[in-house]
Amino acid sequence: MDKIKLVIWDLDETFWKGTLSEEGIQLISSNIEVVKTLTNRGIINSIVSKNTYTDAQEQLKKAGIWDYFVFPKIEWDSKGTLIKQVINQCQLREENVLFIDDNHINLEEASFHNPKLHTATPNFIPEILTHPAFIGKDDSSHSRLEQYKVLEQKSAAQKDFGDNIEFLRTCNIVVQEIVGDEVINHLDRAYELLERTNQLNYTKIRSSKSELIELINNPVYSTSLIKVHDTFGDYGIAGIYSHNTSTHTLLHFTFSCRILNLGIPQYLFSKLNKPAINIIPDVAEPIQYKRNVDWINWTNSNKAQTHKSNSSRNNLKVLLKGGCDLSQLTFYLQNKPFLIKEETNYVADNNFAIHQEHTQTLLNTVSLNQSVKEEITESKHIPFIDSNYFNTEVFKLDFDVFVYSLLMDYSQDLYQHKDHKYLIPFGSYNLSWDNEADHDQILADLKNRNLEFERESLQKFSAEFLNHGPISNENLIHNLNQIRERIPLHIPIILINGVEVESPHPAEYDLHFRHAELNASIDQYIMKSENVFLLDMRNIVTDQNQLTNNIRHYRRSVYQKMSVELVQLLNDIYDEKFPTDISTTTKWKDSTYEYVSPFIQLLKKLKRKIPI
Repeated sequence: MDKIKLVIWDLDETFWKGTLSEEGIQLISSNIEVVKTLTNRGIINSIVSKNTYTDAQEQLKKAGIWDYFVFPKIEWDSKGTLIKQVINQCQLREENVLFIDDNHINLEEASFHNPKLHTATPNFIPEILTHPAFIGKDDSSHSRLEQYKVLEQKSAAQKDFGDNIEFLRTCNIVVQEIVGDEVINHLDRAYELLERTNQLNYTKIRSSKSELIELINNPVYSTSLIKVHDTFGDYGIAGIYSHNTSTHTLLHFTFSCRILNLGIPQYLFSKLNKPAINIIPDVAEPIQYKRNVDWINWTNSNKAQTHKSNSSRNNLKVLLKGGCDLSQLTFYLQNKPFLIKEETNYVADNNFAIHQEHTQTLLNTVSLNQSVKEEITESKHIPFIDSNYFNTEVFKLDFDVFVYSLLMDYSQDLYQHKDHKYLIPFGSYNLSWDNEADHDQILADLKNRNLEFERESLQKFSAEFLNHGPISNENLIHNLNQIRERIPLHIPIILINGVEVESPHPAEYDLHFRHAELNASIDQYIMKSENVFLLDMRNIVTDQNQLTNNIRHYRRSVYQKMSVELVQLLNDIYDEKFPTDISTTTKWKDSTYEYVSPFIQLLKKLKRKIPI
C-alpha cells in the first residue's frame, strides 16, 4: 500500500461485534477512534455493509460517528459493485482505497470488481494508525470531510436529473482565479496540488516550492490558482495552471479530484484559448477540443478589487455604443443615477441604415487621414456610409464607463479597397457585394426595402472592393487591444457579446456557431485585460423564443434582464449599491413602449441628422 485516501468499512463483526439483524451488536470504541483519527488526517471513511439502512444508521448516530462516513452503502446487494460505486462517487482510484471485511468471500468479490483495491481483515485495524500509508496530513478542521459531504449532497440531488449537464446547470458553479502576489500566499496548497494529484494532473510535471516561486515571478508565465464553489458548498483551492504566454503552451494544468466531472478543466482549457499541452496519461477527465462548457461562471477577485472606487458614483456617465435596439436599456435605466449617452445606428438620407459599431469602423475614425475619409463619405457607390459615419464620442472620453456591443463584428463582412487597402465593414446574410452572381438578389432585396441603388453603382463598388469575409478572432482581439490603449485604464469597458442559440432567420442558420467562437476569444481577452468586463448574453438568452427576427434582436424581457446585469456589473466595479430593481414602470407602460419603441428610435435617428 502507498497512500490510502479512503477506508471502506464492513459493519457486522468488523466495525462492531455481532450481527445487527440477529443477536444485536457491541460497538468497538477503538474502531470509532480510528475513524475519527483518520478524519483528522484528511482520510475519508465509508461503509459497505449488508444490513438495513435505517437500523445501521440509528446505531451509528447513537455512537456519534454517523456523520464521519460518506456515501455509505448499507443494503442487501453485491459488495463488489457497491464498493465500485463508492470509489466512483468519491472520485478516487482503487489503489488509494482500503476495504475491511471479516468475510474472505466478500474480500475476493471486492477485488474481482475492483482489481487494484487494497483489502484486509479486521486483524489489520490495530496497525492502521501507525502504517505509513495512513499518515495523511493535518485536517483537524475536517475540511476534507466537508468537501466530500458536498459531493454527497450533490450526488443525492443529481438523482433527480436524467442528464448530468442539465444538473450541472442548476449547481451555480463559480470558478475564481487567484493571480499575482496572492498565489505566493497559497504556495503550500499550490505545491500540494502538484505533488499529490495524479488523476487530474494533465502534464504530470512536479515542481518544488522554489521552482514554483521562480515560475510565479517569471513574466513569461501566467501562473494562477483556481477556487471553486457552487450551490452545495466551497471546494476551496482546487486547481493550478501555468501558461507560457509567449509560446501559448501549458506547463502545469492540475486539479483536485474533488472537482472531478464538473467540467472545470475543459472550461478553463477553452477559456485559455486551447493552448498546446502535452497530456501524460492517464487522466480521469479527458480534454475534448470541440466541447462547450456553458454551466460555469468565472470571476477574478484580484481584478474586481483593483478597480473598485470608494467614492459615490451618482450621475455616473455611461456611453452606450451598439445597435439602436440597445436604447431599450436606457428606458429601463431611466430612474437610475446614471447619465446614459447612446451612440447607435441611424438612418441616412438615402434610407440606408448606418452602422458605426464595428471595431474596424471605430479604429478607422482615428487611423485614416482626412482625405481618405472624405473619399469614402463622398463616394456615390458606398450607400451605407454618409457624412456622419466617422463621427464618434468614444475617443473624446467624456464618460465614466464605456458599454460596447460587439454584434457588428459578429455579423458584418470586411471589404478592402483594392488600391488604398483600407477596410470598411458591411454585410448581410451571406450576400457579397463584390460577387456579381449575388447582384440580382442584392438589388431585389434593396428594392423590397424601398432602398434605391443602381446596378451600375453596385458594379463600381464590386470593381473597387474585395470581400475579406468576417473579422477573424485574432483581428477582433487586436482591434479591442487598440481601443483599450486609446481609452485610459481607469475607465471601465463593459463588452456585450453574442448569444449562442440558433437564429430564427433562415439565412442565419449557422451564425450561432460563429458567435460561440468569438465569445470564446472575448472570454480570453477579458481574462487577460485590465478593467474590462463582460455583460454575458449567454446567461440571459438561452432559448430561441427570446429572439425576434434575427440573432441580434431580442424580446423585451431580455433587455430588462440586460439592464439588471449592467447595474450589477456597475455595483461590482464601483463597490456601490445601485438598486437592481428595474420595476420602474407599470405593465401597461412597459407593453406600450414595446409598440411605440420603433417610432421613438426613428425620432432619435432623425434628430442625429438635424444640424444643431
